[in-house]
Amino acid sequence: MKHETFGWSADADSFLLSDTLYRNDGNHSGADVSRVLAPYMAGTGRSGSLDAWKGVASVYARPGMEPYAFALLAAFGAPLMKFTTHGGAMLSLRGKAGIGKTTCQRLICSVYGNPYSPQALFMPRDAAPKARVQRLNIMHSLPVCLDELTNIKPPALSDLCYTLSQGIGGVSVGRDGITETEARSWNTLLVASSNVSLYEILARQRGDATAEFMRLFEYQATPLALDKPAIDAMFEPLAENYGWAGHAYIDYITRNNAAVKSLLRNTTRNFDIDNGVMPRERFWSALISCCLVGGDIAQGLGLIDYDMCALYDWVCKRLVATRNDVRQAVVTPEEAVLWFLEANEAQTAIMTSDRCGTSAWRETRNIFMKQIPADNVHPTVLKCEADGILRVQRRAFLAWCDECKLSPAQVRATLYEKGILLAPCVFENMAPWVWKNKSEECMVFDENVLRGEPTKLVKVPVFKTRGSPRGV
Repeated sequence: MKHETFGWSADADSFLLSDTLYRNDGNHSGADVSRVLAPYMAGTGRSGSLDAWKGVASVYARPGMEPYAFALLAAFGAPLMKFTTHGGAMLSLRGKAGIGKTTCQRLICSVYGNPYSPQALFMPRDAAPKARVQRLNIMHSLPVCLDELTNIKPPALSDLCYTLSQGIGGVSVGRDGITETEARSWNTLLVASSNVSLYEILARQRGDATAEFMRLFEYQATPLALDKPAIDAMFEPLAENYGWAGHAYIDYITRNNAAVKSLLRNTTRNFDIDNGVMPRERFWSALISCCLVGGDIAQGLGLIDYDMCALYDWVCKRLVATRNDVRQAVVTPEEAVLWFLEANEAQTAIMTSDRCGTSAWRETRNIFMKQIPADNVHPTVLKCEADGILRVQRRAFLAWCDECKLSPAQVRATLYEKGILLAPCVFENMAPWVWKNKSEECMVFDENVLRGEPTKLVKVPVFKTRGSPRGV
């Protein structure tokens, strides 16, 4: 049988790495590969010596190198994703250019092959979605690196997160409308890098991108405390020394399949208990647990010499920080209202007293106005200074919700529940200083509740509505 992918077989009784097939019984032999896989053999070969490679990897054993040391553990954690219920997850290094993110990815690739080969584990940054699926399928159980996602579009990043985590892609229907093409599959980890937060990029796709956030574990990469010539000298041996660590590691996990599975289950359970991992954080838990177990095994084999206890404590702290990053990246309904008010400050009219509709108001309407938009621009917001009531043009706010990628129904429900939204649709004169100005649909908010201040309302005002209140 010709092999079409690297990595585990369907029943996990063998693992193909380069031209060697490792089996659970401890035997290994050459393998016959398909013409699709053949071009990638050069990228997963061996060269130089293991000791020279270990000398390079030891750079990350220094204090302060934990972000890079943990990322390297993804090289050993990726093959263990086969023993989880997930197709994949993404680990992302965030930081400014020139701090060593790409160099770290080269080291990850060098575990299994030539880090500089076009057919290496590095995925081209400009690869089309189908090409990415193809590369994930070919590497299958080996880690894949993707450099510089800084300029990736939000929809493309969202699709990548979902596709990776599902572990399957490339399914299409034939011309007959019935036959499906063969699906491509994988169980692996993708290590990405970016100059900006990928969480912030995803937040531009829609206000609450929690589902994508949970498939991506991102943390800040710190600058290496070395100048560029020193870094280049340290990592230069990678060009000629690579591939040996991966073969030693795969040989071990295939021969000790059952023990590795048991260790992974126990580590995942203990990590979840120690950190109060929630069900929605299952991808984070799987990624971190696989990296920790892979690191322990690599440490036991003498491939790395890292302080695994220190790395465990470090990643627990990073989990807390990542949770905070996710909370900050989510646009809440309250933030949407505050940002709307800030963006429409120049189109806000302020009155000192709520006297709309009375005869006294009609006679002395300008007395009650404190601020009118310049050049008589039609206001988007009408604020009453006396009680903190805001009348907001409904169609303008709905457009704003759409721009923030928030569900209008979700916004209504949240703001109603918190007492911020008093009426979802009323008819008011948004420019009362203009004689015979027509009433229009607006939404009514309590700014005091919105900003967490004591409310100035004595009673909820009665607004004139048309029929029953409509949803946002």
